[in-house]
Order: sequence, then C-alpha cells, then structure tokens
Amino acid sequence: MQHPDTKGEKAWAEHFGTLEPNRSSYWLVRCDQRLIRNHGDVWSDTAMQLYAGLYRLVEWTRLPENQERVKPLFNRYWSGK
Repeated sequence: MQHPDTKGEKAWAEHFGTLEPNRSSYWLVRCDQRLIRNHGDVWSDTAMQLYAGLYRLVEWTRLPENQERVKPLFNRYWSGK
C-alpha cells in the first residue's frame, strides 16, 4: 500500500502503520474531530450521519449497474495514484 499523501495521514501511518483493507465485521474509521470528538462520541448524531453515509456509499457500489464506474476509482485509490 502506498503511503498517504497528507501530513496528518503520514504521521498517523508512521505511528500506527497503514491499514490494509480486509473483510470483517468491524469498520475502522479515522476522521477529523469535527465528526467524532473521541471514543465516547461514537453514537452522536454527527457520527451516526457519517455511518449512514458510508453505508449508503458501500451499498451503492454493490449495485451491478454501478460496477463499471466504481472499479476504476477503487483501483486508483488502492494503487495510491
């Protein structure tokens, strides 16, 4: 996996390592504190809206008619380009 581009992402990756995607029952979410302030804030309205948006995006990508649009985006993202 390529190193992240932004300073904050690089610092996070240097400290904790890069996250390799895999299938699991858990979502690992890193975001700005404006969205989730701390671990106790994971059920706030803003956090719930974030989860709902991510879920809708994932479900949209699974629709067969969207596969041709999604595939190049994911390939570009995971290749670091």
